[in-house]
Amino acid sequence: MDSNASTSVFNEGDRVSLSEDIDTVKLLQEGHGGWTPFMENFIGQVGIVQGLTNVDDVIVKFEELGNKLWRFNPKALTKIDKFNVGDAVRILDDTEKVKRYQVNHGGWISDMTSVLGKIGTIKIAFPDGDLLVSVSGKIFLFNPLCCTKVPQSMKVGEEDDATSMMEMMEQFFNATPDFRSLLQSLHGIVDGSEGQDDQFLVGHTVKIIEDIQEVKKLQEGHGGWNDDMVSILGKTAKVKLVLPNGALLVSVSGKMCSLNPKCCRKVSHSVDDDDSDSGKFL
Repeated sequence: MDSNASTSVFNEGDRVSLSEDIDTVKLLQEGHGGWTPFMENFIGQVGIVQGLTNVDDVIVKFEELGNKLWRFNPKALTKIDKFNVGDAVRILDDTEKVKRYQVNHGGWISDMTSVLGKIGTIKIAFPDGDLLVSVSGKIFLFNPLCCTKVPQSMKVGEEDDATSMMEMMEQFFNATPDFRSLLQSLHGIVDGSEGQDDQFLVGHTVKIIEDIQEVKKLQEGHGGWNDDMVSILGKTAKVKLVLPNGALLVSVSGKMCSLNPKCCRKVSHSVDDDDSDSGKFL
């Protein structure tokens, strides 16, 4: 056996979370990259493993919080389950934690209170790790840290009626005349092989333009328009997918919407354009 072979439980591409016990993490980081107060921002966020050092420290990027790579003692990290469509999950029952975890992951809405601690079913697993979950006759976007896999046998009250599920999806997505086409576009591209637009990538933060007539015009062939969309004009949103037709699937104000990219202006982004620091710990 190669004496230099890694024994780490972590692999490149794994999603991880940082321990919430700050005092313990500070101790664990001694000799493993150190600690800075900024690291507290990583609690409740999902990191992506970029690689390992020669002593099996883990190099992580938290895409919501910039381009920098961070070195961690593996004992300070927990690997997040890989979720798939159809998985049964239990929603975390700690209100304050869920509110904190939902920052940058679709946000918190008051209706979520009614499903905390309950079991639901994953309907879409997005490339950035966020999960669209059906639970108690409703559908929500959750940070994966809010969900724990449970046996399929624990599912209760699962919606078997396709019409009912379509109605729930329409309530969650800011439903448009092209809603069913949107769902067809989603099929087969939520496994991480999303399309890409020259300007926008998954994870980018955008601002939706405020000109209602311009948005109506631009939406033709890109998800369509309905009057509920007035409420999202001028607001910031997060790109969840870049669809094959170039449209952006964005999360905004607790809902999702398919938008022509020309309706959006990039505010900031968390996907690196320049990975010049990549590998500096390796």
